[in-house]
Amino acid sequence: MKIPENIIDIKQNSEYPQIYDVELCNIPTLKKYSSIDCHLVLYPYSREIDSNNISFNPYEEYVNDLLLSKKSAYRKIIKSFNQVFGIMVGIIIVLVFWRIKPASLISIESIVSVFGAYFVAKEIWNELEELFINITRKLPVKYTTDSYRYKLERHTTLTQYSYFAKKQRYGRETLLPTMIDYVEQSNSQIIKMFLKKSDFDMVNSERAHILSFHLDEKSKEYFQKEGFLFSVKLGFNKAFLGITTSTEIFQSIDKTIPGCLDKKGKWHTNSTFFRKTIRIGRIKWYLTERVENVQVLL
Repeated sequence: MKIPENIIDIKQNSEYPQIYDVELCNIPTLKKYSSIDCHLVLYPYSREIDSNNISFNPYEEYVNDLLLSKKSAYRKIIKSFNQVFGIMVGIIIVLVFWRIKPASLISIESIVSVFGAYFVAKEIWNELEELFINITRKLPVKYTTDSYRYKLERHTTLTQYSYFAKKQRYGRETLLPTMIDYVEQSNSQIIKMFLKKSDFDMVNSERAHILSFHLDEKSKEYFQKEGFLFSVKLGFNKAFLGITTSTEIFQSIDKTIPGCLDKKGKWHTNSTFFRKTIRIGRIKWYLTERVENVQVLL
């Protein structure tokens, strides 16, 4: 399937010049994929601006609410495989006791051993994951980290009212991804979004609002004068029997000029970096990559 062009639109709000709106376009074509990964990075060039002067709405608010233990539209994703690994090791210890010393299977010693093995195995798995990630970092087949830390709460009737209210607020349809991650660094901000096919069900137009970034009053002039880097990574995913094939594309706006970096870090004006991958769980195989003269950002 041909990758659609002109997918991300970023523009300054005409009524509120301190607000920049970001929209996902070509929605009917995006609905044909199993899921979409959408990662955005904003880096202002002015040294007068840092992350405290910019807010990514609504996701920054959602994550901050979670960090303050407040009710949020999202919840933290709990890692479970380390627990599964701990349980497996615990079961192995039980089988060893049953085979070698069945009489002491329900003794305090065996119970303490099983629980001890469970907790130790959980920590060992965390260390093993870091080891796998580091060992495969420069290989074509990599053991990857989790991209997302937060998951949208289950849809309720009130969610529909929320969608309706957002449409009234922004004057267009909106999207809330199934999973997100938000990272605020000293001079930049990153939002990662994972959109399932079902996330597009309530969108009936060609485009939908996904986020806005807001500048405080003192930063607006510096932001416009010295410019910024706005980078986009999009993953177009097709899933079948636990195997996900993806076409990943990367493009940025450097001040007002679109382009991309190749693998060696060389800038290509008016171009997009393409990469094809296959993923099974956390294992990702990088197949091919190329640079093409294709426009992703409007």
